[in-house]
Amino acid sequence: MSHSSTFSRDLATGADGLLVEREGRRLVLAGDLVHVDQVEDLAARVAPAGLDEVGLDELDIDDGPALAALVGLLRRWAEPGPLVLDRAPQMLAHTLYKVGALRSGRLVLQAPRMDEGTTAN
Repeated sequence: MSHSSTFSRDLATGADGLLVEREGRRLVLAGDLVHVDQVEDLAARVAPAGLDEVGLDELDIDDGPALAALVGLLRRWAEPGPLVLDRAPQMLAHTLYKVGALRSGRLVLQAPRMDEGTTAN
């Protein structure tokens, strides 16, 4: 089976429930990121060749170690050249800034989200 520019819906949803769709040079990630294993699965499922944008509008990150793993994965995907992160969750955008991942220009934030925090009372 050859890889086309768009993943089929069957191939797009991993056992972990994270939705991955690719259209040409853009990848869209959606769902709840709650465990580091999801990032490892994502790394195994996605070939980053030719990737220049990741849409994150529908991604929610609920786990610190998974966030750290995602930052590492995005850095690896951005090694060949700029990778635009469209509508990154606020926590991801802040973490990329704090760890200096934006300094090189390989990772670029485009319209990061201003997620509303919640507290348990």
